[in-house]
Amino acid sequence: MNIKKEHSKAVDEILKYFKKNPSVFNVKNVEQISIKIVFSDLRKRFTEFYRIRVDNYSILTQTNNHVYYWVRIVKSKPGEILLDALEKQFKIMQELYGFFDNRKNNHYQSCCKPIALLPEYNALISRECNGILFNKYLQRQIPVLNKKNICVHFYNCGVWLKLFHEFYKDNSITQSEMEKYLLKFQDIFKRDPEKHMRYITNCHNDYSPRNIFVSENSVEVIDFVGVEKGFPEQDINFFCNYIYKARFNFLYPLRVKKMMIKAFHSGYDDGQSSIEEHKYKTKSCCQ
Repeated sequence: MNIKKEHSKAVDEILKYFKKNPSVFNVKNVEQISIKIVFSDLRKRFTEFYRIRVDNYSILTQTNNHVYYWVRIVKSKPGEILLDALEKQFKIMQELYGFFDNRKNNHYQSCCKPIALLPEYNALISRECNGILFNKYLQRQIPVLNKKNICVHFYNCGVWLKLFHEFYKDNSITQSEMEKYLLKFQDIFKRDPEKHMRYITNCHNDYSPRNIFVSENSVEVIDFVGVEKGFPEQDINFFCNYIYKARFNFLYPLRVKKMMIKAFHSGYDDGQSSIEEHKYKTKSCCQ
């Protein structure tokens, strides 16, 4: 653990704010509430990260409950730029969480649930994601023994990205604007985007296992600070290049990585709401 004895003044004030306003966490009918820092990471240049635990005793059920949240404080940037970035990320999180939460028969796609934006502290608070960071999951696996589960996660990552792109698809782009995006894409990738992906949408621009949490039946995505409009292929290329270059461990040779990418593409092409609807494809993805 990297718990610091001394925290920034901002996080101390945030904890006081939460204790005075427990409704922020949707805590009701409580006799007592406790909020404390259980992990902190202050090493990054532009952000401070805190994991906080909220304990409450419910009078109605006479039970103790605890839930974990993340507090990110951004620093060392001009005020206006900083506030714009925080507001942009919080708005996207609200839109996406609402979109996934309202989908019928959706049990596994989401993003980290936004809780509060506190501009006075340059802070954004969200509910902790379910599962494990996908990077860590892959580092701990032996592909030959866990091939099917790995394929399922990659398939689900493809589904999530497809739904994200379709949700933000922009049909109002003019031809002249399209040309600008096309020239930018050509400059980066030295080719035109595929015809079936030649539409403008929001791109995550850092869609990779380091920003994805997975569990047996869930995919949750974080870090929307870099979201900008572009062609969907930008995210697909970024994800695939990351997998090819990543060194999870020596048990992931090129053949295994191609298998994982195949499952990812299959999920993106299907764009369904559940891997259970396409169990038969899991086997083919893992060949």
